[in-house]
Amino acid sequence: MFQPIRRFLRGSFYRKSLVTILLVACVPSFIIGLGTFLAGRGQMEARLQELHQKQLERAASNIDGQLANLEVLIEHWAFDPQFGNVLAHLDFIFGYQRIRNIYATLLVMEGSNNLIGQAQLLLEKPQPLLFTPDVYFTPSRELIDTYHLKRQEKNLFWTRTIKRLNAKTPANEKAISLVYKIPGDAPKPFGELVLVMNPRKIADLVGTLSAADGGAAFLLDQQDNFIFTDTENQIPTELEKKLREEVLLHPEKSTFLFNWHGNKYAVSYAKFLRPGMNWSYVSATPLDAIIGPVEFVSKLMLGISLACLFLAFLLAWFGSHRLYSPVKRLVKNLAGALVPIAENAPEDEFKLIEMHWRTLAGERQALQKQLNVQIHHVREGFLLQLAQGSLYSLSEKEIRERLARYGWDVKKQQYVALVMQITDFDSEGGKFSGDDEALASFAAANIMEELTSGKFAQFQVLNFHDLTIGLLLCLFADRQTVSAKAMLDALCQEMITAINNILRLKVTIAVSNVKSQVNEVPDLFEEARQALSYRNTQYHNQIIDAASLDIKRENEPHYPFVLERTILQALRTKSEEEVVRLLGQFLQELSRHNATELFIRQGMLHLLGSMLHEMMRSGFNLHQLPEENLYEACLRLKKIPDFLHWFEQTLVKPYMQEMKSRQDLYTKQIVERIITHMREHFMNEISLDYYADEAGISLYSLSKAFKKTTGLNFIEYLTELRMEHAKRLLRETDLKVGEVARKSGYQASYFNRIFRKHVGYSPSQYKDMWMKEL
Repeated sequence: MFQPIRRFLRGSFYRKSLVTILLVACVPSFIIGLGTFLAGRGQMEARLQELHQKQLERAASNIDGQLANLEVLIEHWAFDPQFGNVLAHLDFIFGYQRIRNIYATLLVMEGSNNLIGQAQLLLEKPQPLLFTPDVYFTPSRELIDTYHLKRQEKNLFWTRTIKRLNAKTPANEKAISLVYKIPGDAPKPFGELVLVMNPRKIADLVGTLSAADGGAAFLLDQQDNFIFTDTENQIPTELEKKLREEVLLHPEKSTFLFNWHGNKYAVSYAKFLRPGMNWSYVSATPLDAIIGPVEFVSKLMLGISLACLFLAFLLAWFGSHRLYSPVKRLVKNLAGALVPIAENAPEDEFKLIEMHWRTLAGERQALQKQLNVQIHHVREGFLLQLAQGSLYSLSEKEIRERLARYGWDVKKQQYVALVMQITDFDSEGGKFSGDDEALASFAAANIMEELTSGKFAQFQVLNFHDLTIGLLLCLFADRQTVSAKAMLDALCQEMITAINNILRLKVTIAVSNVKSQVNEVPDLFEEARQALSYRNTQYHNQIIDAASLDIKRENEPHYPFVLERTILQALRTKSEEEVVRLLGQFLQELSRHNATELFIRQGMLHLLGSMLHEMMRSGFNLHQLPEENLYEACLRLKKIPDFLHWFEQTLVKPYMQEMKSRQDLYTKQIVERIITHMREHFMNEISLDYYADEAGISLYSLSKAFKKTTGLNFIEYLTELRMEHAKRLLRETDLKVGEVARKSGYQASYFNRIFRKHVGYSPSQYKDMWMKEL
C-alpha cells in the first residue's frame, strides 16, 4: 500500500515545494494573528477612527456635490431658449404646442435627478401663471408671495418658503426649493424656475452621514433650526437635541467626542455654503460601532491561526500535490508517453526536463533550416513571377513587403538584371545532347549561384528553362556606379570562363540598366532579353551592356513587349480606363523613331491576337463583338487615332460591359441573400467582413453593391432592422429595456444611446409616449 506514496514522493522538487508551502501557509498566519492582537489594536483603533472621519467627509462631499449639481442643472435649464423672452409673449389660448413643450421640459427636469420632487415655472408676464408638469393655473397673490421674484436680488438661491403643489390640491407641504430667475440672461427677470426637493430623498441623503445604527445625522439652517434628520417622522430625538445644544456651545469644533447616557459618540460638524442659505450638518456615530470589532477580530484571528495549523498542513500537502501535477505531466510527456516514470529516471525532474529540452532545441534548429530552404524556394517563385510581369496588380509597397517577409532587406537598394543565354547547345564536342536542355540550364544556374554568392549579399537566380537563366542582383544605393559596373563585369567574365571550362558551352550575357524601384524588375529583364538580340554571331562568348545600346536603340523602332503584358494584366483586372490609357501609351511607343505604317500595323495585329486570346481565356464569346473579321478590319486602319478608337469601341467596351454585367448580377444575388440572412439573424453579431469572406468577394465591392441595392450602407440597414424590432418589442411586450436591447442585438448601455439618436427619445420615454397615446 505504500508503493504509490513512495513513487509519488520520489522527486526532489516535490519535497522542496511541500516544505516551502508549509512554511508559507502556517507561519505568516500565526505571526499576523499574534501581532494584530498584541501590537496592532491601538493602531487599528486610530486608523478606524481616521477612516470613519474620512467616510463622513466623503458623505458630506457627496451631499455638497449633489446640491451643486442641482445648481448647475437649473442654471443650464434657465438659459434654455424656451425659457427666454419668448415667454413674455406666450399665447395661452392658441399656443398649445409651446405649452405642451413646457410641460414636457418640466417633466424631464423632474426626472433628471431623484432629489427633485417637483419642477415649477412661475411667470408674471404676460399674466401671473404657475406651471407644474401636470397643470398650469393662475396663482393667488398669497401663493405668489411665497416666491422671491422681487424680494431676492440673486438669480440663484435656495429657500424654504415655496410649497410643493399637486394637480388636485393646489397646496401641499413646504420643502427646500432651488430657484433660478428667468430669463437667465435678462436684467429684469419676469419669472422663476423652481426645483422643489423631495423631502424623503433629502432625508435619505442626510442619512448617509450616519455610519452605524444608534447614531444620528441632521441638517441645521442658518438660524440653527432643524431642517432634516435621518428619522422617518422628521422629529428630532433626544440625542439629536442634545447634540444640537453641544454644537451651539462649541461652534468652533469640527470634531469632538460626546458622552450621553453612558455611550461615547464621535461627532463631526461642518457647514454647507449654498446660494441664499447656509446649512450645517452634524453626524454622531457610537464609538463602539467603530472600534468594537477590533478586539474581537484580533482574538478571533489568533484562535483561528492556532486552530488552522493542522488544516494548513493538510492544505500544504494538497497544494504541493497540485503544484507538482503539471511538472509530473510535463516529465511524462517529454519522456514520450503517458506512463509512469522509469525507475532509472533522474531524481531531479528539472534535469530530465533540461535533457529533453536540449533534444527539442536540436529538432527546432533542424526544422528552422528546412524552413529557410522553403523560404528560398518561395522567394524564387515570387521573383520568377515578378520578372515575367505576372504581378502587375501589386504596388511597389506590396512587393517590398513580400520581399521583406521572404528575408530580403529592401531599404536603399538598387536592382540590375542579368540574362545568360546558352548559344551553342547542339555543337559538336559538347557534354549535352539535344534532350538535355533542362539539365544544361540547371547546371549553368548552379554555377551562376555559386559564383554570385561570394560577391553579392542579396541575389536570386531564375531558371527560365529555355536555355536562358536570369539573375537579379541587389546593389547598395550609395555604392559608386563605376565600382558596381566593375564588379558586374568581373562576375560576368567569371561566369563565362566557368561555364566554358566545366560545361563546355558558349554563352552570351546581357546586363540591364540599374533601377531603384522593385516594380521595374520586369522592365530590367525585358531590357536584357532585348539586348541579347544584338549578339554578334561571329563571336561565341559575349557580354552585352544594355546601357551601351541605349543610343543605338533610341533611333530604331521596337515592339513594347512590357506594355503588352501590362495591357493584358489590366484586361484581367477589368479596368477599362487603365486599358484605354495603356493602349494610347502602346501606340505612342510603337510609333516612335519614325516607325513605318507597316511596322505599326504589324504591331497592332500582334497586340490584337494577344488581347483576343486573353478574352477567350476569361470565358468571353468573341461572337459578341460588333466586327466579324477583326484582323481584316484592323488592316484597314491607317491613322494612329483610328487604331485607338477602333480598339476601344470594338474590343474594350463590349468586353468590359459583358464582364461588368456578369459581375453586377452576381453581386446583386449575393446582396439579396445577405439581406434575407440579416432579417433572420440581425440580433446576432454580424458584420460586412463576415459576409464578404463567405461570398468570396472583396469588402469594397460588397459594400458598394449593398449601397447600390438598398440605398443604405450596411451599418445603416442593420440599425434600421434592429430599431424597428426594438420599437415593436417596446410597443407590444412588457419586456424590460435591458431585455429589449439584448433581443435587438445591443448591450443595454449602448442601446440607450443609439435608440435616442435614432428615434429622438429614450426607450423608456418612447414606451411611455406609446402607452399614453393608447
